[in-house]
Amino acid sequence: MKRTQALAIGLCLSVVGEALAGGSLHDVDIILAESGDQVTTSRVISGNMTEPEHVFVAQVFDLAGVFILVDDPGFNSLTGALPALSVCEWEILDALRVWDGSSFDDISGFTIEFTFGAQSVFSTTTPQVSPGSIAMAVSDIGDIHHHPRQFLEDTIEDGIYLMRFRMSNSAVMNPSDDFYMVYPWNADQADVDAAVAYVQHSLVACPGDLDGDGAVGASDLANVIGVWNSSDLSADLDQNGVVGAGDLADLIGRWGACP
Repeated sequence: MKRTQALAIGLCLSVVGEALAGGSLHDVDIILAESGDQVTTSRVISGNMTEPEHVFVAQVFDLAGVFILVDDPGFNSLTGALPALSVCEWEILDALRVWDGSSFDDISGFTIEFTFGAQSVFSTTTPQVSPGSIAMAVSDIGDIHHHPRQFLEDTIEDGIYLMRFRMSNSAVMNPSDDFYMVYPWNADQADVDAAVAYVQHSLVACPGDLDGDGAVGASDLANVIGVWNSSDLSADLDQNGVVGAGDLADLIGRWGACP
């Protein structure tokens, strides 16, 4: 019964969301564009001005105790930023991870349901496994503004969670770089800030620079060896779920100063 109510309320919210869509960028959304044959993700800094971004914080709320909903960020673009009448595919790349105070190495055991129209995809509890993607149409003037719904389990514990995604487009050669969404649930803002900083520093800024000194070098090599055969997220550079020879080769290939 609760899930039926949730779907009915979610449908109403979808209708309202479409009705509110306008021509300008929304500052809570993930801004999509095509640049150099690749899909890019950005955030709004002022008006319609954007800057590249790979880490976004979800707005999570409990709607009258019926379900836990993530409505923002959605996906938005300027007119002509994407190929007209193409299709964007929002791919889920990993299980839902939980912040332990210093990293997102742990799998939470909880799942998220991603919905858009008749589409529904559930995240898995297996690391580095993609359960599928959500397709979203680009308009005939090359823009997009959609807000897929994300439903967290109503038994989810207080904390900070993380998902990894990628966006592709049917008319763009290369998908986006991986991007991340942080989900705070009854968490202190200072802890959220620390979790976001970790993702920006350890997972996005310069893969392989595990000690954060601005270069991939001997200490990073020592860090990889120190977590060998583990599922350490920052050291799993080839994203196969375990730190091993592939990550060592990747790290050596990145040797030197970060770009």
